[in-house]
Parts: sequence; structure tokens; C-alpha cells
Amino acid sequence: MQTDVYAQGLASKIPPLDLYFDGRTTAIWQDGNQLTRAGLLDRASHLAKQLSAQGRSRVATASNRADTVAAAILASKQAHCEIVLLREMPRDLARLEQWGVSAQVDDELGLQPVSENAAAATDGFNILITTSGTTGEPKLVRHRLEGLLGRIRPRPEDRPPARWMLSYHPATFAGLQVLLTALVSGDELIASSDFSVKALTNSALEFPPTHISATPTFWRNMLVAGGNSLSRLPLVQLTLGGEVADQPTLDRLKAAFPTGGITHIYATTEAGALFAVKDCRAGFPSEWLNNGIDGVRLRIVDGVLEVHSPRVMAGYVESKAKNPFTADGWLRTGDIVRAENDRVYFVGRADSIISIGGAKVIPEEVEGFLLEMPGILDCRVFGVRNVITGYVIAADIVTQAQDLDTFRKSIRDALMPRLERYKVPRIINFVDSLEGSQSGKKKRINGET
Repeated sequence: MQTDVYAQGLASKIPPLDLYFDGRTTAIWQDGNQLTRAGLLDRASHLAKQLSAQGRSRVATASNRADTVAAAILASKQAHCEIVLLREMPRDLARLEQWGVSAQVDDELGLQPVSENAAAATDGFNILITTSGTTGEPKLVRHRLEGLLGRIRPRPEDRPPARWMLSYHPATFAGLQVLLTALVSGDELIASSDFSVKALTNSALEFPPTHISATPTFWRNMLVAGGNSLSRLPLVQLTLGGEVADQPTLDRLKAAFPTGGITHIYATTEAGALFAVKDCRAGFPSEWLNNGIDGVRLRIVDGVLEVHSPRVMAGYVESKAKNPFTADGWLRTGDIVRAENDRVYFVGRADSIISIGGAKVIPEEVEGFLLEMPGILDCRVFGVRNVITGYVIAADIVTQAQDLDTFRKSIRDALMPRLERYKVPRIINFVDSLEGSQSGKKKRINGET
């Protein structure tokens, strides 16, 4: 695990998890139902007594309810045990036993035994979450509370409580960050157990939030779903995370919400919360490569971003998981970046590259060009198997254009001068919307025919 001079003084700056727990205030609006902070603490205390009485050292919950996850976290902290946050329970519960999970926490905050043989050796309270598993089996990542709270600052006394809308599953890293921010800052959280864009847009219109954190994919879909009605939202802060924050999406959000602050966050499950960019420009300042930012050091090695931060994970739970750290203690993120003038731009993921007859195509790069085109509301680029070249490039495109044949031709005509021929989509499909994952990102498709 990394050590850093910055980290030595970090603990004194981290707010306690129970800060601002005034029992009279609202903690969470879950599916339209109000839960006060006193009610949340009562639920957590009841569960903590069960955990302590049964001697649990590591438990799991797969709830998509923010109130259940919040209570499970607070209870585990009180009982000094580890909590595993899952997006869904494994089909084979033996997986939980392999992870040392002895019981499940259900939506009623009851404990369902998994195995009495699964007695994990822990060093007290930690929060464990899984990676997305898009490139293999999900890995279980351990985070210390001080690392998770490292970029969260308590609400100033002269600032009224904010109202956050949770667009992410609470078991994802981004969802956990929003949940902890609301708990620590004494803010309200608007949460729905239905993470569809339609449901969350309706929730935002019913319980108008001042702060929303979401993926660029979610924001693009919400702009379409909400239309002109979104102008009613009293948004003070718009945050983007989880995917490349492209300039066209940043510009669309600024036009839709001219008085709101726009920030894109760079964070990963393994690296934790690293830094925030607030100038409404894609990428981040290249000077950060030399000077660092918010206690984080950055470097580019072979086109991939590496980071050194006091907020990285404490490690994987399973010893067989591949170590992502370099010999000198930097974490290799897997994000391909490009330094250009005063800016470093995110290009895409190393694990999403498509091979076209030996040439490499980064789908996010092609998507960036597509999103710059008028009439394209969202898009997804992927590979389709081909007997000659291995793959050809295809694209699913969301548009409101009427003459689709003409629009398809205009897309190719616009891309040909800007991209190598093999990067221009051979197949263009027009779709009503793009399916998102539980983390709010667009689902990547590889090798579909």
C-alpha cells in the first residue's frame, strides 16, 4: 500500500461519518418516502446490535435502496465489521463464502446467514465494493473510510442543506461517494430503486434537486427525456463522472443550465476519488502532470495514465487478483490519455480497444467525433465480427433526424476527412436510446454480429 507525506496529515482533515446527524432533518427520500436522520440512526443501531451479538466480521448487502445501504454502512461502522456492497447477489452463494461473507443484510435490515465457516479475518470497519467485471470476473476492492472521505468536505454552517439526486447504484464507487457526501454534509438525498432515466427524471421533477452527479451518458439521456421541463430544476451543481466527459456534452449542459456549476470528477474503483475539473473544459490541465492536484501525482506511461494518491484502495480482498501497482508504487489506471498543448485529454480505455486487421480503434475516440455532429444526441461505437479483418466498426446512434438515409450518409461524409478509413463506422444503426449499465455508463458491446 502506498505511503505519502500528504496522507500523514489527512486524518485530521476528514469529517467524521456521523457529522451533521441532526435527527430532525431529512436524510433520504427513498422512492418518495421520507427518512429522517434519527430514523436512519435507529435502523443502523438495531442492525449493529445484531452484528455484534452474532460476532459478524464481514457481511454483504445487494440492495439497490440507498436507505438500506446507508443503514448497513453505519451499522457496520458501529459494530467494527466490514461491509461488502454488491450490485446484485452472485448466483452461486459459494462466491460469498469465498469472499469471507458470513451473512447478508436484506432490505428489512435482517441478517440472513451465508455460512458459519466464512469468518473473514479483518482489522475492523472497511467498505468493500466490486469492480465492474467488464473484462473478467469482478474483483473485490477494500477501501478505508478515511480514503473514501478524503475529498469530502463538511458543509459550511452558513450554507443551507443541498438536495442531491442519486443517479448511480449505491454499491458503485460513484454512488457510494454521493451517498457519503450527503451523509457527512447533512444534505438530503433523493433516491429511487428504479435507475431508469425516465424514473429518475420524474423523481427530479417531483423532488427538485440542487445537485446531481451522473455519467455523461445519463446526462445526455436526461436532456432528451426531460426536455424543456428540466429548466424548472434549481440546479446549483452538475457533476459528471464514470466516463469521458466530452466537450459537446459539457457545452450542452452549460446551455441547458447556464447558472449551474459544472464539474467532472475523475475517480475509479481502485484509485478512489482523485481530482475534479471545474473549468467546463474536457480533460485536465497539463500542469497537473508536474505539480499534482489535491494530493495526487499524475504521470503518463506508454499513453496510459498512472496515479499516486493517498485515496487509493487498500487492496484487493483476493490475493490471486492481478496487482495493478507498478514496482515504484503507482497505480496504472488503464485510461488512455493524450497530452496536447495545455491540456491532457481522456481518449478511452485500454481494455476497450478493437482490432481492425491489426490496426487499433478506441471506440470512445470515434464517439467523441460523432458527438460533435449536430443531430446526434448520443452514440455507442463497437466492433462487429468480420471474417477478413477480424472486426469492423459499427455505431448505434440516437437522433431525432427524420430522413435517416440522408443522415447516415452525412455522418460518413463528415467523418471521412477526420478519421482513418478503418475508424469510420461501416454499420450505422439508429436507436431510440442506449441501454446503460448499473453504474450508469453505456453498455459496451464487443464482437456482436
